[in-house]
Amino acid sequence: MKYKIHTDVFTEQECKNIIKQADKWYNNIVYNDDYVINPNGKFMRQFKEAEFKCKFTEWDNLPIHKCIVTRYKEKDFLNEHSDRTWTAHGLKAKDIMIVPLNEDYVGGQFTINGGEVVPQKVGSVIQIGLYTKHGVSKVLEGTRYSMVFWNFA
Repeated sequence: MKYKIHTDVFTEQECKNIIKQADKWYNNIVYNDDYVINPNGKFMRQFKEAEFKCKFTEWDNLPIHKCIVTRYKEKDFLNEHSDRTWTAHGLKAKDIMIVPLNEDYVGGQFTINGGEVVPQKVGSVIQIGLYTKHGVSKVLEGTRYSMVFWNFA
């Protein structure tokens, strides 16, 4: 699967409420596969995230154990990368779901596989496989918000 878009999963109002509810923003430290902090991590990403309780407990009949809201201010970005395998409750992450929460910003395009731009619509869910290279181009104006969650098999 390259990517799959599920439209109208969240209403525009639900997306606004998610943004309002997200708090306790922090920088996520980048780790290498051996769980040692990657000294080049600061060149891979620049954005903040907040833990969030997802409205779903499962996606594609698989449990969700982690959900975050990401905030990209002007000049923030996420270079293309693929997530490493990680586990929760003895299960391995399978897919990543990205939910665009707003559109009042410039830049901040979601890309996969070397720069292919994936269309974003507020309230839709973009589903990609765990090992699909993905990123967010630099935000040029405004603030970009998205919710991200993983299902586990």
